[in-house]
Amino acid sequence: MKVLHVIDTLNIGGAERVFLDITSLLADTSVQVGALLYYNQGPWIEQLDKRVELNILDRKNKYSLKELYKTYKICAKYDIVHAHMSYCYTYITLSRLMFGGKYKVIFHDHNGDHDAFGSQVGLGLKYMFRPHYYIGVSKKLEQWAVNDLKVPAKHAYTLINIIK
Repeated sequence: MKVLHVIDTLNIGGAERVFLDITSLLADTSVQVGALLYYNQGPWIEQLDKRVELNILDRKNKYSLKELYKTYKICAKYDIVHAHMSYCYTYITLSRLMFGGKYKVIFHDHNGDHDAFGSQVGLGLKYMFRPHYYIGVSKKLEQWAVNDLKVPAKHAYTLINIIK
């Protein structure tokens, strides 16, 4: 099995730490692990496990069809694409909608607490970009995904931030 993890940068932050921990833990298994960064920046790039295949898009314009196609070509080499953060998930999903792809996309939501802005669901997540697989950092987020995003309960999970 091949799994690609996607995030914008490896600047210092909680989602980035989880990204590094998960890719490193998966590299210890028989899973082939890749990483896709939108930008070649962040002090934690050096901490990425050397067994993880690093892909850097170095995106200049997120609305460029050429860059969306490059994203698709990278993702198409994997069975599962694990997108950290909603904007990464949306970009990966848009790329897949435009160019196809048989890979499954997982939305890993690091938002923390959707109560901060209410349970309003943007039209993108509610319809065209509705996730089929969801991971939240709390039980509350998992329930939000099931109740508000209508993710099937069997495809919604909680992964509390880990310390490696």
